[in-house]
Amino acid sequence: GTEEGGSGRTAWDLDVLLEGLKRAAPGLKWAEVARKLDKPSLVVKDVEGARLIVTALAKACPEAFPVGGLVEQWSNSTAQLSLLSFLLSGPADLQQVFAASSERVMGVQGLDGTAQNHPVWACHSLLARLIQLSDVEGLDAVAPLLAAPLAACPELLLVCLAKCQPSWGPLHGRLVSELFTRFAMSSSPHNVATLQRVWSENRDLVLLGLGEVYRSKGIARVFELVQELGILLEVLGSRKDKDLLLDLAVAAGQQNALPFANWATKAAEEGGDTFALAVVSYLRKRIYGGNGTVRREADTVPPEYASALLQALQRVQLGSVAGVEVARLAQEVQGSAAPKPVPGATGGQPAGATVVPMGGGGEGGEE
Repeated sequence: GTEEGGSGRTAWDLDVLLEGLKRAAPGLKWAEVARKLDKPSLVVKDVEGARLIVTALAKACPEAFPVGGLVEQWSNSTAQLSLLSFLLSGPADLQQVFAASSERVMGVQGLDGTAQNHPVWACHSLLARLIQLSDVEGLDAVAPLLAAPLAACPELLLVCLAKCQPSWGPLHGRLVSELFTRFAMSSSPHNVATLQRVWSENRDLVLLGLGEVYRSKGIARVFELVQELGILLEVLGSRKDKDLLLDLAVAAGQQNALPFANWATKAAEEGGDTFALAVVSYLRKRIYGGNGTVRREADTVPPEYASALLQALQRVQLGSVAGVEVARLAQEVQGSAAPKPVPGATGGQPAGATVVPMGGGGEGGEE
């Protein structure tokens, strides 16, 4: 079961042991005992060892099981992962200990309309710790534990993920990609409601998810999705993935959902040098293929939108580096055909303007 400093298993009368401890130390705070399990010498070898730990804690703390001590950060991450793994893969009575957590997500509906109040996977602090453990113990050691909730309650798992602090390890990214895209790739009232809940919990996670959709399905689906969620302006104001945001702004202008010239002017004023350099990089990739001479017809920005962006940058005061780059790009485009009228404050697309497809699968965003 469990070993600490010894080589074998000791049979104890648990009730007698606990009663003796209570008499010897009547002021002992049993909720802290769970935290004291985090010792280098602790080894949890099997389900029975995990049962011994939770049974002792349950008997000592009958009012409220101290879940927090099991899912907070431990120094002995190997022992903690072993304990959690045996609890999650063990019988239902062992899994039930997580239901005592106060850090639970409520009110998430499944596809059938029923509430997903899972005793284990509504505990977002558990998911957060598993993600952290995967960064230390490895993806393969933790990912299999999430196979069941991915199949049974993906909505709940996604909302719990939104409650977690981001981790840049592989498990967090895999969960964002798999869960977010599952609900983002097709439109339905259920999917929209789920993603709106996630947006209300964690906007940064939605922006990460939109990046996944952008790279796999392109900007057209991203535009449809932000319109369905009613978050177009908020996403454009995030200043996260610059290529995605610029493509999204152009797509919104083409669909009469955004007065593009006005947006470009405001974005240039607020974004300063950072925005200016991002636009220069974006236009070079979209129009000139990165070398200033070769125009790529299949992956470009309509000339009137490129012109609106350049004009917006030329109206603001920029630093020396950004100013030079903007001036250099402006000189390079002077020899090209005259652009069509710039979309103005009404947001309309110019009469006769050609809508040219934009990239989304092959261009990485800039942070």
